[in-house]
Amino acid sequence: MPLPVILDNLIATGHIPPTIAIGIPNPSHEIRQRDLHCYDPFADFVAKELIPWARKNYNISSDPRHAVVAGSSAGGLTAAFCAFRYPKTFGNVLSQSGSFWYTPGQRDSTPDYLQERGWLTRQFVSTQRLPIRFFIETGRFELQAQVFDHHRIRDVLEAKGYPVIYREYNGGHDYFNWQGTFGDALISLLGKGTS
Repeated sequence: MPLPVILDNLIATGHIPPTIAIGIPNPSHEIRQRDLHCYDPFADFVAKELIPWARKNYNISSDPRHAVVAGSSAGGLTAAFCAFRYPKTFGNVLSQSGSFWYTPGQRDSTPDYLQERGWLTRQFVSTQRLPIRFFIETGRFELQAQVFDHHRIRDVLEAKGYPVIYREYNGGHDYFNWQGTFGDALISLLGKGTS
């Protein structure tokens, strides 16, 4: 995604305030599979090392209402997980087609009907409401189960009283769609009148 261009345009037009963005690359498939599936050490790294480093080196707010943790696919799941673990650091989640089906120990070879889906969704069910706002989206042409998992987490969050903006776009699970909606999501979370 051309995030620098999207951010520059949103800031230049006044749609969002001046914003620092930090991207974390995935060095390999194995590390991505580990780090982006509700992995405590990764959330700890982001909240306890990366964010303090950014605050030390850049003039950024420590107010979680001004911090967005974002991601797509497994990164969208991890964004919600990081905020769940560290709501005093991240007050906003931007999840694009998050892998909310994920449950620790699932195997791709096990049929869906034999797996309990949605570990993180169940964590939100069993805890008190946290000070987090959500922008969650998925594509209408993604797998039916993926869309269902998004309906489920949306319904859980709304029932718990979380502010949730939920959208479905006419597309599938890919960056082409996500780059088209990322700016609207940021405006929804950081734009004027949203704090």
